[in-house]
Amino acid sequence: MKNLFLLLAIVLFSSCGHSDGNSVTGTAKIKDSALYYYTQSLNTNLSLTDKKQAANKSIYFAKKRKTDSLYLNILYQKELLSLSLGEYDSLVDYN
Repeated sequence: MKNLFLLLAIVLFSSCGHSDGNSVTGTAKIKDSALYYYTQSLNTNLSLTDKKQAANKSIYFAKKRKTDSLYLNILYQKELLSLSLGEYDSLVDYN
């Protein structure tokens, strides 16, 4: 009986793969990056230019995904930052 449990434990541990922490899919990484930079653009401790750079990075990652509900929120944040900085010509999105 003891040998059976030992055998079962060995089989169980050997069948489990090693996780290096990079098991997240590429799409999930892109979404996490877009969300990270979006939250950085909302950070009140950053300057307006740093917020705008974070919003631009967030848009870059959000555009990689075909459908992302966060994309409109990011565009709205970028619009507010552009208005705050007086960059009215950057409100036009050239696609």
